[in-house]
Amino acid sequence: MKHPYRTPAAGRTGSVPPKDEGPAHGLPVCAPQENKLIYDLWMDSIRGLSPQKKRELAERWGGSRGVFEAGAAEICFAATGKNLREHPEGERWKAVFSTDMDQPERVLAVMEKKGIRAAALTDPDYPASLLEIQDPPWLLYYRGCRPVWDRAGFGVVGARHCTEYGRWAAFELGGMLAGAGITVISGMAAGIDAEAHRGALRGDRDGGKDRSARERAATIAVFGCGVDICYPRSNSKLMGEILERGAVVSEVPPGTEPRPYFFPRRNRIISGLSSGVAVMEAGLRSGSLITAGLAAEQGRDVFALPGDISRQASIGTNMLIRDGAVPIVAFADVLEELGLPIENDRNFTVRELGKDELELVREVSACGGATVDLLALRLGFSVGKVNALVTVLEMKGILRTALGKIFIAKS
Repeated sequence: MKHPYRTPAAGRTGSVPPKDEGPAHGLPVCAPQENKLIYDLWMDSIRGLSPQKKRELAERWGGSRGVFEAGAAEICFAATGKNLREHPEGERWKAVFSTDMDQPERVLAVMEKKGIRAAALTDPDYPASLLEIQDPPWLLYYRGCRPVWDRAGFGVVGARHCTEYGRWAAFELGGMLAGAGITVISGMAAGIDAEAHRGALRGDRDGGKDRSARERAATIAVFGCGVDICYPRSNSKLMGEILERGAVVSEVPPGTEPRPYFFPRRNRIISGLSSGVAVMEAGLRSGSLITAGLAAEQGRDVFALPGDISRQASIGTNMLIRDGAVPIVAFADVLEELGLPIENDRNFTVRELGKDELELVREVSACGGATVDLLALRLGFSVGKVNALVTVLEMKGILRTALGKIFIAKS
């Protein structure tokens, strides 16, 4: 039986239309500056055509400049098979494909001033993983370190209003992934997303010290607004750190304010850039569940952090596990499930353990192996508290359980 969260990758749709000779256009063709990006920006400003259709047009005419020079009449004929004068929306098509370059030039000026770059769908450095999804963005704006798109990426997402347990888990998972050389991808929202980014920045094995580390980006934040706008504003410090050792990306032009409908759209980019997605906590209406659904449609594995069934923040993740998502029992399981090498071994020291955790580890070490009931008796803890501590220490890789007993996992 196939699980809904382990489905094959969605194939690309559509094909390049045959090169028919449409009627000659009557619009004047101006000659803007010789800059490929300005034509890509012009294509990006066109509304009413899907990114896939834009790509087909660019392939037909040898790039976005060729589309620009073709004019409204030929584009209309190629896209719809109808003459511009006969098309019921002919006037709208003329306006859509006007040769006015004011807006693209304004965007380009902002990009040059703020150090923003962009990759078009037809560019060789466009993320290959996004080419696998059904509706990749025509243009991907980015700022910060230049991401190496073919480097393994993994999405870590979750609720804005999360528990301390969820924060801790997102931070630790982000650190482990970055420590293994994997780019952590999230949305920089408050809560789980922000903690995943912080964990990645801390766990980055190169610490951003050498040029190659800065080029590859330890973490990528996908925005639902322009890459020059910090949202939420409370994450301004985090955004600065990401720009130093990571990157922020968006499909909307710089200066675009956040809008509710941008965020579900940006979620497909988070999952599209990732080889898998982990949902750490999510309520019933969490946007993270949208990301999980998109990841499944794109053929990515979906992981979920099991949680207390009495907590609102765990309802969504527990439902994902019920429907076939991979439960995160230990952080290393994520790498193993994806078939990626475990390149780091985080040796947790006593300084990283809380007082109760340290007491429990020492007791297990002294016993050589102990049951939950025995530990509760010897430490004076409740059984529930011991179970919670053991779960956390298992995820840290310090303890392991077998045949009803608890053992030290590493010396």
